[in-house]
Amino acid sequence: MSDKHMNLEQATQSTLAKAVSTFGVPVLLTVIGTLGGIVLSDMRSTLQQQGQELQNVKGDVREMKATLDTGLVWRINEIERRLSQVEQAQKTP
Repeated sequence: MSDKHMNLEQATQSTLAKAVSTFGVPVLLTVIGTLGGIVLSDMRSTLQQQGQELQNVKGDVREMKATLDTGLVWRINEIERRLSQVEQAQKTP
């Protein structure tokens, strides 16, 4: 009776293992693949959004640089004008 019990248990385990390998593994791989695709899609979307935000920041930096350059040019012109006035005042007795 013990041999019949062992054979029945082995047959059951073997049948269960076959069923899992036949149906469970493909389903598991499909789920993993689907989740991986969703994650990759989300990552691409996030990277695209970050790229757009980086472009906006670059534009803002260029604008600030142009504003600073304009301000510096104006300030240098003012200093040159004042220096010219001082030089003129020293030349005329």
